Amino acid sequence: MSPRNFVRHFTRTVGKTPGRHVTELRLEAACQHLASPSLSLFEVAKASGFGSVEAFRRPFTKTFGIPPGKYRIQSKERGCTEGPPATSNGYRLGWT
Repeated sequence: MSPRNFVRHFTRTVGKTPGRHVTELRLEAACQHLASPSLSLFEVAKASGFGSVEAFRRPFTKTFGIPPGKYRIQSKERGCTEGPPATSNGYRLGWT
């Protein structure tokens, strides 16, 4: 199967591109890592598979509407038992 056919098949089956799926998995991991106050944003980004804090911050903020640092503060206030915040369309990544 060619790479292009794989992307078409994956998108048709899963409903999103492989790249978007991987990004969502990384963001789910990042939400869990952000619950640990001992990890810096750089360490959270690296542990979640992002190359830099900026490469992590951009998709996180675009997906959830708040930057990771603010999410960390809010998760500490609510006890971080709810999973990641809902996206703008109400979808909670792996918590559907």
